[in-house]
Amino acid sequence: MDRIEAQKVFRDNATNEAKEELKTLGFRPDAATRWNREATPASGGQAISVTIPDRFPDSLPEIFVSRGQLSRRIPHVEPNGKICIAQEGAVLLDTGRPRAIVRDAIKLAEITLTRGLAGELDADLHEEFLAYWNRGCACKIIWFSPIRKEAGEITLVALDVGDSNFCKNIVGPSYEEIDAWAKKINKRVRSFGKAFFIPLHTPFPPPDFDEQLSVEGFLEQIEDLCDTSDFDALIEWLTTVTTPATIIVSIPATDKSGSVLFGFAIPRIDSLYHTRMNLRPKHAAQDIEYMPGMPIKRIEVERHDSDFITTRGGAFDILRTKTVAVIGCGALGSQAAKCLALAGVGKLRLIDPETFAPENLHRHLLGAGWIGTSKVVGIEKELSSALPNLTVEARPHSAEQVLHDEPAFILGSSAILIATGDETLDRVLNDLLVDGPPSIFSWIEPLGIGGHALSTRNSGERGCFECLYEPINGVRLGNVSSFVRHGQELARSFAGCAGRFMPFSALDAIRTATEASRLVIEALAEDSPKNTLVSWYGDPQALIAAGFTVSDRAARFLPGQTIRTSNFARLDCKICG
Repeated sequence: MDRIEAQKVFRDNATNEAKEELKTLGFRPDAATRWNREATPASGGQAISVTIPDRFPDSLPEIFVSRGQLSRRIPHVEPNGKICIAQEGAVLLDTGRPRAIVRDAIKLAEITLTRGLAGELDADLHEEFLAYWNRGCACKIIWFSPIRKEAGEITLVALDVGDSNFCKNIVGPSYEEIDAWAKKINKRVRSFGKAFFIPLHTPFPPPDFDEQLSVEGFLEQIEDLCDTSDFDALIEWLTTVTTPATIIVSIPATDKSGSVLFGFAIPRIDSLYHTRMNLRPKHAAQDIEYMPGMPIKRIEVERHDSDFITTRGGAFDILRTKTVAVIGCGALGSQAAKCLALAGVGKLRLIDPETFAPENLHRHLLGAGWIGTSKVVGIEKELSSALPNLTVEARPHSAEQVLHDEPAFILGSSAILIATGDETLDRVLNDLLVDGPPSIFSWIEPLGIGGHALSTRNSGERGCFECLYEPINGVRLGNVSSFVRHGQELARSFAGCAGRFMPFSALDAIRTATEASRLVIEALAEDSPKNTLVSWYGDPQALIAAGFTVSDRAARFLPGQTIRTSNFARLDCKICG
């Protein structure tokens, strides 16, 4: 018996056990594969039904109640009556105990019913506001800018999105800001109009899933929950626009995590109505006056603003106001720029004089379409398209030239990440940036043996990039953090000196970029960050097979190990000693 067939047999057996347990608990099957039980005190006096999914016991049983029979609305019950007892994938099931899975699922559903009917879960309705509001919304609108605190007119734009499923409607503070945001993601503005934004100071229970709300009744509800001046501004605005009129509303989140956004539209009245009533269409306020009972159209607001995206996407909120300069945008620097952008840094400044070459395709952020283009320009376009709320500024020049011509571009940053791949240049920059913000140096060793990131200029402590170097042979210096014994020629060549390169993979660049980015975040987010050297050690076999020798420091590491140390400062350092 193969594994697929064995799994089917296992699930069939588990389903049979589940059915036997349902019989024991008083459930009886019907012709539609549901198991039903009459009302009991344990389920709040409600009859419930159970279905066993095809993937049982790897999926929970589904438990239903008739919503129409409930004495009051309770949270965690879907429109079809399914009781939500756990988020999909959030529970690790002991699949070897199918009867226990059935019992526990029913018990959770019973608790939801009894507590809900007793009013103990009413606060959860506020938390589920959007689940109720967005049910059946025929329209969706993007919100990308910071949420305003004051009511007022905003701009509504329709985008040309072609055949994609990207939302075509978007609101923002102005046409210019929407157009700039849309261009970052390669979308064009097709048409534009006006909408209105109004903040409410108090949350309210959501309407039921498919409940019809009249324009007059819903406006009265809004009036009770917002400042008088804001509501007056809304009513005044309705006298200046025709229907359909779009209104975006914010309410405080009940968990104090920010705001909840939703929208509605006052629909256009059929022109035949105006003809029958001998009216000339004037403005939305007139339509409301003559048809106060017409239903609003609910609108789902798809949030792309940084307040929402960063916190829910695992980014660090504290980084949104920070600026990081990245000097060197090759394999390591490009991956570090991406890491920092995804971590939530609000502004990146990219510095690198080189164009993108085909030999870097398998380890760089950029793809083949950018060959021959400035690295920093390509990265700017790629990151801006992926994260349109990110600000990226590019300078296709050397760091020394930028420091001479526009020093604030680098020195005015919150932190600097250096990934030039040139140790001599890094030592020069270490000197030039001695009075600058926290600086994180990063570099990769060849053939997968490891990588390093060094955080400096934190909290006035000693310890800089120069501290890692010691004389080894005449004018040559050696890096004491190296995993490769000094004095060996590591660069490879395909075409003499002009074609020399350091062999390492994208995986090495990504791992080192991750460690370097973490040090940047620590330097920006912690109260008293320390100067720190982070070294990760890979597998030395490729290096040894190529005829090279590892250093004494490498012998103190295990393959795959990462070590952090703050004990690297030299008292005789000419830069920080």
